[in-house]
Amino acid sequence: MSATGTISDAPFGMADLVRVIRARRGLILRWALAVIGLTVIVLAVWPTSYMASAVVMLDERRNNVTAQSQVLSDLPTDAASLQNQIQILTSRDLAAEVIGKEKLYGDPEFNAALSGNPFANWDDLLHPSKWFAAGGAETGRDAIIDSVLRHLKVDEQGLSTTFTVNFSSRDAQKSARIANAFVQAYVADQLRTKYEAAQKTTQWLTNRVAQLAKQVQSAEAAVQDYKAKHDLNEGAEGVSLADQQMAAVNGQLVAARADLAQKEAVAARVKALVDSGHAADVSQAVDSPVIVALRGQEATLIQQESDLTARYGPKHPKLLAVQQQRRDLETKIAQEVDRIAGSLANDVAVAKANAASLEASLNGAEKIAGTQNEAKVELKALESNAASTRDMYESFVTRLRETQDQEAIQLPDARVLSPAPVPIYPSSPKRLLIFAASIPAGLLIGLLMALMAERMGWQTQRVYRYAPQRAQPTRIRAPVLAQMQDASAPRAADYVYDWPNSAFAQSLNGLMQRLATPQRGARPRIVGITCATQEPAKDNIAMGLARVASRAGWRVVAMDGDLYRANLGRAVGYDRVNGGLLDALARKTPLSRSFVKDPRSNVLMLCAHPVSNAAPVASSPQMAQLLSHLRQSCDLVIVDCPPALSGSDARVFAKMADMMLVVVDGNRTPASAVDAALDALGHAQTGLILAG
Repeated sequence: MSATGTISDAPFGMADLVRVIRARRGLILRWALAVIGLTVIVLAVWPTSYMASAVVMLDERRNNVTAQSQVLSDLPTDAASLQNQIQILTSRDLAAEVIGKEKLYGDPEFNAALSGNPFANWDDLLHPSKWFAAGGAETGRDAIIDSVLRHLKVDEQGLSTTFTVNFSSRDAQKSARIANAFVQAYVADQLRTKYEAAQKTTQWLTNRVAQLAKQVQSAEAAVQDYKAKHDLNEGAEGVSLADQQMAAVNGQLVAARADLAQKEAVAARVKALVDSGHAADVSQAVDSPVIVALRGQEATLIQQESDLTARYGPKHPKLLAVQQQRRDLETKIAQEVDRIAGSLANDVAVAKANAASLEASLNGAEKIAGTQNEAKVELKALESNAASTRDMYESFVTRLRETQDQEAIQLPDARVLSPAPVPIYPSSPKRLLIFAASIPAGLLIGLLMALMAERMGWQTQRVYRYAPQRAQPTRIRAPVLAQMQDASAPRAADYVYDWPNSAFAQSLNGLMQRLATPQRGARPRIVGITCATQEPAKDNIAMGLARVASRAGWRVVAMDGDLYRANLGRAVGYDRVNGGLLDALARKTPLSRSFVKDPRSNVLMLCAHPVSNAAPVASSPQMAQLLSHLRQSCDLVIVDCPPALSGSDARVFAKMADMMLVVVDGNRTPASAVDAALDALGHAQTGLILAG
């Protein structure tokens, strides 16, 4: 069998909510009125509070006069730094300072001991720790600080560097005064922190400068003592005298060696010319005035000799006399050349002696310089130590002067943008808003309680009891097996899973237990469910009972016996069912393919579509064979039968069933109708279900 249609995805829909509201509207209204009444009482005793707000900004501008000599760096303006400043504003030390300045220790609003009421401050009720301190253990200084801090609130202002300091009090002027006191104390704390840091820095720098001055004197004295001990005297340019002397001697030695080399070269040349007979080519001889004069005389004699030779001949006495004079002059010239050569040799000897003397002086100076250089190594270390100590001393002196200048100019990092004005309107409580909010809140709480009552199955409605009219004769003989609420609600069969603690689900569980108990030696396996007249609860009870039995582990089949209406499929959410029971009875479809499964349980369903003439179908042999087969193969078969007074079909099913359950509206169904229904069912085992 095939089924087409839709199954509800939501186990609890709007129709269920409307049903709960209608059924338990009294409970909802009682809770709503209780909440509204409690709100009115609370608002009546809730004291009025005023909140004053001051705005403070961390100023990013810097003082250029002392910007380079600040002891404390400027406060950063990142989120973490803003939170740090808020923590300072809400610190206990700052609160204690404000309390002392404003004489709040004697204010009953913050000192519960003076008011005689440990909960004199309304906000104390919001702090459970105050409940256990109400006996007086926390009525001292700490309790007053806690009370004041509970009235203080500091909030950041978006992405800016400003924050708002809020203080609430029952007195408007007091709230503004204390808010401004907190802001002033905060700014003063910043100045005090900077001033104290500058003072400590100045004192430390002063002590350090004094220590460094002594160290500089000691280091420089050590340098001078070391110089004197090792004769490390320096000239005007900072060069030691030994180095200056060595440089001078070295220069003289270089000059002496050059002069010696020149004189040796000249002497050697002169000697070579003399030895070769060319003494006249000696430059020193050529330049000698004596030789020049002799050369002049010799030239005159040569002229005379030439004239005499031409005039008198080679043997003439005058010629011979002139020749003798010439030879005497040559001898004198040779003697003068020898004298010049001897003088050059003497100059070479003097130059050699001078160079040797200078070399000896240089060697002595080098030894002295070497000794002094060894001593200079330690001297440089002493001078370096003295220089670094002096640099440090000068740096600290400069920093000390800057710090002393900074003490005279101290500016806080925060400034007050807006002092707290005296508030005109109270900040709390918002009585009208709270009262307006209590109305929907009360209704919501009432609805929640109604849903909880429905979930838990609380009996808030009246219990239906079947009480036929005394004026009517009665022959009712069937027992009442169950009383069920909300059985007529749409999709009430879903309560078995969605609301297992509801009254309807609990009643089904009780009915299931009674059916599971053997009656007259045997447990009923085929149970028909009918009614006197048309009852909307019949289909829900039939499907709900089948689901309860399936959840207990029974093999259950629910069959649609009311073929005029065929509502069993719609009771579980199927819009339309084709074939099914009728095709199985007509042998068009095998029985195994005629079942459809309940979408929410293991119940197998034999559904049908409405027919105009259902009597032949119900009384057919195929129907009897089908029920006989199901009796053997199933633990329980639930047959949703037509009303007992609508025809003979219910009586037919009553003959084939082990038990018939008659659904009765205890408030509307008359006793005569119940009697007629029981008579119509004949001698079948019956039981009543009172539904409402």
